[in-house]
Amino acid sequence: MRFRGLHHVELSVPDYDDAIRFYDRMFGWLGYRSFWTLDIGYRSTYYMAR
Repeated sequence: MRFRGLHHVELSVPDYDDAIRFYDRMFGWLGYRSFWTLDIGYRSTYYMAR
């Protein structure tokens, strides 16, 4: 079965560390955990269901 929903969002924020703390709290409350990768010139943060 395939679920429909939001799969990809890109955001540009003025303070990345504050934004990550906010989204970690928000998505953590919904049951997701985060991990990040260091790409060329920017850092990507991903959220996955537990």
